[in-house]
Amino acid sequence: MTWRDMAIATLERVGMAAVKGFIAFVALYVIPMALLAPALRGLREVMVSGPSPEAIITYFTAIGVFFTVAAELAKNTILEHALSIGRGLAMMVFTIYATNAGVFSLLITSFGTPIEITIDVSRLIVVFIGIGLLDMARGVLKALNWACERADREP
Repeated sequence: MTWRDMAIATLERVGMAAVKGFIAFVALYVIPMALLAPALRGLREVMVSGPSPEAIITYFTAIGVFFTVAAELAKNTILEHALSIGRGLAMMVFTIYATNAGVFSLLITSFGTPIEITIDVSRLIVVFIGIGLLDMARGVLKALNWACERADREP
């Protein structure tokens, strides 16, 4: 393989990663912010604890775009599978952070009297964490499969 072929392959990979990163950005940030902007403003006013809804969408977008671009750049390597495992771990940690470990507090003012409502959905968060663990296990199995296939191909 010549230097020219390697440069073309690298440019193709970087170009594809940029396109997929842009699509992920539009899907994860631009569309939700455009569709949910009025609802997010209203929700920001009643949320007592945790990050603002805009911050949650921004952090989720950063995680999604980073892992989309990194996985595309590392395609057909073991690093692709390591990034899949890292994405599962990052999404689990993000879920716990964004939901305040499953406890939502809202402050609603009705007829001049503030009412604080606390909702505990920690069991639902445990389900999401379980799904994240399954995603990580899938990444480990894909990495093992990749290593076995690579060992079979080499003499």
